[in-house]
Amino acid sequence: MFTSILIWFPPKCPATNQLYIPTAFFLWAILILKTISGSSMLTVHLSMLTEQSQTHKNRELIAAVSTLFRITSSVFALLLPLIVQSILPDPENVKWWEPSGTFILSSIPLVGIGFVILGTSAIVISFFSIDESFHNHSSLPLKNISLKSFFPQMTAPLKYKSYQKFLAEELFNAMSGRILGIIVIPFLTYSLFFTGNSYYIYPIVSATSKFIGFFIWRRILRKHKVVKTYIICIIASIASAFLDLIFLINGLPFFLKTLLFIISIGTILGSMYGFGLFNPPLASALVYEAAESNTEFTLDEAVSSISGAYFGLSSFTSSMGQSISSLIIGFILTGANAENSTIITLTISFIGVFYLISLYFLRKLKLKK
Repeated sequence: MFTSILIWFPPKCPATNQLYIPTAFFLWAILILKTISGSSMLTVHLSMLTEQSQTHKNRELIAAVSTLFRITSSVFALLLPLIVQSILPDPENVKWWEPSGTFILSSIPLVGIGFVILGTSAIVISFFSIDESFHNHSSLPLKNISLKSFFPQMTAPLKYKSYQKFLAEELFNAMSGRILGIIVIPFLTYSLFFTGNSYYIYPIVSATSKFIGFFIWRRILRKHKVVKTYIICIIASIASAFLDLIFLINGLPFFLKTLLFIISIGTILGSMYGFGLFNPPLASALVYEAAESNTEFTLDEAVSSISGAYFGLSSFTSSMGQSISSLIIGFILTGANAENSTIITLTISFIGVFYLISLYFLRKLKLKK
């Protein structure tokens, strides 16, 4: 959580050198710390859900509630920076030595502090509210795991072919999601030429599309199986991502650009945040399938012994996908490309490419039940 604040206090690069190595190393170090700590916390959270939700119906319910909270938090996380963006004197020039850049470096850390307080409070509440006393009645032995035995245990899920496909689709989904998170503000600024209050269009579109998408995919999920609904959801994202290539046409009226933006990005967001309805139940089902082959312990004990490894590897895969995308986008948007509307628009199409690869692996994934 503290990395959310520290990231805004980097070594300042000279105005004549935008490839300043100390700033780059600082950013990499903070992102590594943020990824490791965030993944560790998420792994524990997800592995607990598998143990505490043992039926498919219950998993879908928990996934729905979790997705709603995720959507709500994403809206707040997006709204606050955009409020700052909308009141900048010159949103197209935000270097640290420029007036807009100085304002950002003085205001965004306050936003980070606010989220740290909220996040810490949520963790403390979770710690005191979750009941894990059932572990006291388990015959599962408690072992001190050495670093040498840790890695074979964490990579054990890779031997399960169905989980390999699940991890592959999760990797490319994470890559697509990260691209949108990085590129959307430059897209608004340099492709759609949003200024001032125009930036508020995006949080409105974001919040509306996420909630509408949630209820649409939730309704479809009640009529179809998880994998089939998931496939339809990803196909919708692919079509919407490639629809953005229309923005390469010069001379489009602002109204038409805005309408296309609402349709394309809104559909991507509505589908992307619908993934939370499918991934956790799928992962839990695969963990139970893997646990059924364990004859040494009861099913519940077997699930408890392997769920951490499965969800740890899942969390690591998602983090890797986001990191890879960050490196790719950072390389593409270096220098003048950061303000090139054509490059930015073409980069959005990468979302469709990675979702297409994800779809390939998802179609090969088969559940036993």
